[in-house]
Amino acid sequence: MHPMKQSRDDTNVRNCVDALQAYPERFFSYFRVQLDTFRYVLNAVQQRIERMDTNIRRLIDPETRLYVTLHYLSSGSSYHAIPMHYALGRSTVSKIIFDTCKAIVDLLGPIYISNPQ
Repeated sequence: MHPMKQSRDDTNVRNCVDALQAYPERFFSYFRVQLDTFRYVLNAVQQRIERMDTNIRRLIDPETRLYVTLHYLSSGSSYHAIPMHYALGRSTVSKIIFDTCKAIVDLLGPIYISNPQ
């Protein structure tokens, strides 16, 4: 693991995002969803994407997982660019995006997406 990522401080990410939440128009321009929609999606998928701390690694909370996923989906950034924003590894970001998208599709897809008849 790269030394920069070993010292990952979740409060830095949290402070930036909390600041964005205070300005809904900025939050929307960064994540391309309204804050209420973000909260709705988070509430729907939180239990599915939540992880536990282990002796080897600290958990990445569900909010950060959704932020990473929305950042990827809204910006068109690559798996190489996003890890630097969140001090995460490329493979970690890849897994977060996959797991979170799967949770969104599995839990919200049946509600909002209808199959062709």
